[in-house]
Amino acid sequence: MWLLLLIQICMAGVPEPIQLTPAEQKLIGSGELVIREGASGSITAILDVQASNQIVLEEVMNLQARVDEVPSIQDLSIYLRQPNTIGGKWTVGMFGVQAQFHVLYTFDYANGWITFRMDDERVNELNAADGSYQTYPVNGGTRLIYRCAASPESAVPGWVRDMITGRSMNQQLTGIESRARKRKNPGQ
Repeated sequence: MWLLLLIQICMAGVPEPIQLTPAEQKLIGSGELVIREGASGSITAILDVQASNQIVLEEVMNLQARVDEVPSIQDLSIYLRQPNTIGGKWTVGMFGVQAQFHVLYTFDYANGWITFRMDDERVNELNAADGSYQTYPVNGGTRLIYRCAASPESAVPGWVRDMITGRSMNQQLTGIESRARKRKNPGQ
């Protein structure tokens, strides 16, 4: 199912801007993160950031900052650098349980788009996680949309996987928002 979702996203190109419900508009308006959980481990998170698309995308790709912002991330090593692709080996864990996985990020700043997927050519202790970050201008800032489809199968216990992915997603996105806002408004 998750692979089908990713194929649909890739074949369709950049999705249309997300339409928010009135309740979601209220959350976004108060600076909160909107989270939509879908079937088979898919998730969409939406956040407005008071910074330009370029700054937001640069902060999404500031992968090293996540090591300090997300407690479940223990280490990151960059193993691939190409003009529009970065490969990162992540080590995550909590309560003595640890997992390593390799993620390829492909970015197109001009079109407000970053995709990520597990690097199938390397050993991963999580079966699959693929998705994207999308940005577009809204209300004098940028709307950041995070989409991820993750396989529920993995060598890591489900409760640990849920804590690592759910909580870390919130920490990751609020960290991106905070760093982007500070770059736009130094001294905040």
